[in-house]
Amino acid sequence: MGQLILVQEGRGRVQTRNQNMRELGSGETDYAGPGVEHWHGAAPGQSMTQLAVNLGGSVKWGVAVTDAEYSGKR
Repeated sequence: MGQLILVQEGRGRVQTRNQNMRELGSGETDYAGPGVEHWHGAAPGQSMTQLAVNLGGSVKWGVAVTDAEYSGKR
């Protein structure tokens, strides 16, 4: 279970709660296990096409990402 993220074009950012933010480019992937709080989106000033695959279970949307979190500051 969990969620698989595949960046198809552009550059994106992903972060798991209490972990360092990572940038991903075309063809790169990230995996978040079941129940793991995380976010993903385009990098600043970039466009991104991503495929998010939920591997069973339900999705629980969290609170919006803050500017500090998006910038990689905790």
